[in-house]
Amino acid sequence: MLQNLTLTNHDAQEDWRPTVSTETAVVLSNKAVNGEYRRLVMSCSALAASAEPGQFFQLLCPESAGEKPFLRRPMSVYGMRKAPPEVEFLYKVTGAGTRGLETLVQGDPLDIFGPLGVGFKLDLSWRSIALVGRGAGLATLAPLASMAAQAGIHVTAILSARRPDLLVSADLFRNCGADVVGVTDSEATSGPANVEKILRGLIAGRGCDAFFTCGSSRLMRVLQRLAAEFGLVGQIAMEQQMACGIGLCHCCVRDFNMNGDIVSRRVCWDGPVFDLAEAMP
Repeated sequence: MLQNLTLTNHDAQEDWRPTVSTETAVVLSNKAVNGEYRRLVMSCSALAASAEPGQFFQLLCPESAGEKPFLRRPMSVYGMRKAPPEVEFLYKVTGAGTRGLETLVQGDPLDIFGPLGVGFKLDLSWRSIALVGRGAGLATLAPLASMAAQAGIHVTAILSARRPDLLVSADLFRNCGADVVGVTDSEATSGPANVEKILRGLIAGRGCDAFFTCGSSRLMRVLQRLAAEFGLVGQIAMEQQMACGIGLCHCCVRDFNMNGDIVSRRVCWDGPVFDLAEAMP
């Protein structure tokens, strides 16, 4: 459970408020949203519900069919609300951890650790941004649309998937006032060339102040090239295997291009959100 601590020194007494908690959340719902993804909604503490778009939690997944996940599983925040405090995740059942999550029903407890990492940042002077994601990356970008709407920033969301029925979060983006463009493999519209064409049209028309992306190295390279060409900024949420989630184990180290120097950084601690220009496949 969440513990409130007080930090005291000899000169002054100041309240110290934790930014991360390990707590037992309670499952409110755990339902399929399409043929591949499920949405897990939980009641939690106010601290957990204060997570920012782009941050993540380490979930202690339950056992299923004789499987016992040893490590916590990192899961980006899909949604959060403060009253009543809730947090939610979008996940695809692919391994022992997510098979355990699939067994959860209303009322079940789940040990969660977070919020962790560095989230997305918005510049209030921006008028329009583009969100480009694929697969599970759409879960990471979804709460950013709500954040932008509250700041009065228009969003164009380009959602990529294998088939139209797997384009998760489209309604969520639309409810935030975003223009949604779906591209899929089955319709031969998800290739980098077509996505670049859509983005060039956006820049030439409404205009775009920044790019945000997650879930595809191919799309990342398109955005990096366009950002360099048009002098735009961008942010990317990196996906990586993690063990501890707090930078101690160095399991999630990736290389980044920092002004021409290749630098190793920890995705969980230094990110998972990074400057788009610095990211490498």
